[in-house]
Amino acid sequence: MLLQMSPNAPTRDTPGRSTDRDEAEILARITARLGSEIVPAAQIWRELGFPSAGAARKARAKGRFPVELFRLKGRRGYFAKAQAIAQWLARIQDEPQE
Repeated sequence: MLLQMSPNAPTRDTPGRSTDRDEAEILARITARLGSEIVPAAQIWRELGFPSAGAARKARAKGRFPVELFRLKGRRGYFAKAQAIAQWLARIQDEPQE
């Protein structure tokens, strides 16, 4: 499931808008939906724009994953902080489309 942006989300037509509010809104949606501040990488690949879980794994292996991933002792797989995901999503909302 992709994160749905609010109707007040910034666009290219609203330059200079602070991303702090957007980041807080995105963070609230991520933590509400996934129930944690620490998110398994296997659950976030769609939100980060990857076409498949395999593409996300390949990006991680090549060091091209857009947010920092880490491992937790006693747990399988990689994890990301919900705050890092929200920051990245808020930042790319403000970037002009090519």
